[in-house]
Amino acid sequence: MMQSLQQSLWESYGFSKNPFDTAALSGNSFSYLPIKEAFVERQEDEAARLFTNLLRSQGGGRFVLEGEVGVGKTTFVNYHKFLWETEAQDKLLTPISEISFCRHWNMRDFLLNILSLITTKVLLLKGEKFITRHPLFKELLILNKVYQLDSYQVEASVLGVGGGIGHNRQVSLPAIPEAQLLHYYRQSVAAVLELGYKGIILHFDNLELMSGESIAQAQKVFDEIRDILQVANVYAVFVAQPGFFQHVISPLPRVRSIFFGWPVVLKPLSKPGTLQAVHLRYQMLANPEMKFIRPVADSFIEYLYDVYDGQIRFIMDAVNAIVLHSPTLIPKTLAAEEAKPLLKKIALERIQQTLSANEMEILMSASRLGKFTNAQLCQVVKMQKQNVNRYLQSLGEKGYVCFLEKEGRQAYYGLGEDGKILKIFAEESLPLPARASPCPPTLNKRQKDFLATALSPISVEDYSQKLSVSHTTAWRDLGGLEMLGLVKRQRDGKNVVYARS
Repeated sequence: MMQSLQQSLWESYGFSKNPFDTAALSGNSFSYLPIKEAFVERQEDEAARLFTNLLRSQGGGRFVLEGEVGVGKTTFVNYHKFLWETEAQDKLLTPISEISFCRHWNMRDFLLNILSLITTKVLLLKGEKFITRHPLFKELLILNKVYQLDSYQVEASVLGVGGGIGHNRQVSLPAIPEAQLLHYYRQSVAAVLELGYKGIILHFDNLELMSGESIAQAQKVFDEIRDILQVANVYAVFVAQPGFFQHVISPLPRVRSIFFGWPVVLKPLSKPGTLQAVHLRYQMLANPEMKFIRPVADSFIEYLYDVYDGQIRFIMDAVNAIVLHSPTLIPKTLAAEEAKPLLKKIALERIQQTLSANEMEILMSASRLGKFTNAQLCQVVKMQKQNVNRYLQSLGEKGYVCFLEKEGRQAYYGLGEDGKILKIFAEESLPLPARASPCPPTLNKRQKDFLATALSPISVEDYSQKLSVSHTTAWRDLGGLEMLGLVKRQRDGKNVVYARS
């Protein structure tokens, strides 16, 4: 029993850490996957060339990096930040972490977050003694409460408030005017230049949360912070999903005028590049005294690449799930033929636990449409708009569908991470919850009409359109006929069709 409670899952495969960790690679010294060695560059990468040239432009700049969720946008930016801070001739300082953008921010929130991160980075670079002797950073240190002053006395007039700050003493400061915060920001950039840097890279993340229904709020934030973004020698990189620049930045002439004219678009790693990234992790985390065991075959990773459209985070997450659900205690490399059924089992259990029959019907129809509007989905599932809206909201909250973009008044949706797993059921019927099981042996009128007129094999899709029923009803009808032996399922290229027996 004690042996099974040891934290040795990945050690049993010969690795010191989890090679399928989904966290973004970081340039931090404490990262167990050094970004310089673990990062895989994309071949003929236009995004990398454009990104580099934007950072080579003296004086600062503002631009948006767009890409699908899970393709490695944060890792991409972290890699280039690492190069410019550690290996460039003209070095650019970058805070220790990205800044998580919030659509409820105002100018004050924006400035306080930036000042806090810059001060923290200078503290880490130059040490406590430098900070406490520097008039500007000493004030910013107290303002942001970056760390607890506990080993010395600071006697100063802090932001116009006289008095001393002693051991473990909490400081109550008045609200600082935005103009004063902006002054501090400009001063902090100048102080960083005095340290020998040519500028600062500010990396803003989580802009995916500022799309969809919150576009107007996002535009309000950017309109308010426009002047802050123009501080010289600062490179502001905003990481977002596709369409963010078009729908948030472009409609604001004053804001667009200070941004690079179009977004930098990051595409997924190629399939060979994804395998290379996994192999690098194997090598870097392998126990040098052991021969490591690959949890899954490369062919299964290639299969996952197609399922998730190259979104490497989701590929890694799927392999994690396979390892955690593996029925054997003895580590082995699962072939694709072994891993696929296990993945289907995991996916099906989760879907059945979280979705109702109606949600399942909506999701299956959405998976066939790919990119869709509410109206298009209503037409396919033959439900009223308000009902589809309700189900879409629920599926969105559960991660099965997501907002993609807005074109005019039309909002477009697509499959989220968990929704894409439906692709693994492409070659077979997806079992629905119990109350949506195939029809009982008694034939209904539709089935009788179909049998009377069926001259050639028919797919669930064609049956649905021909008889004007939902996909779920079509599946029930054909499944019932198959149970009775009146039709048989067969392959027609990539499609599954039902033919009269």
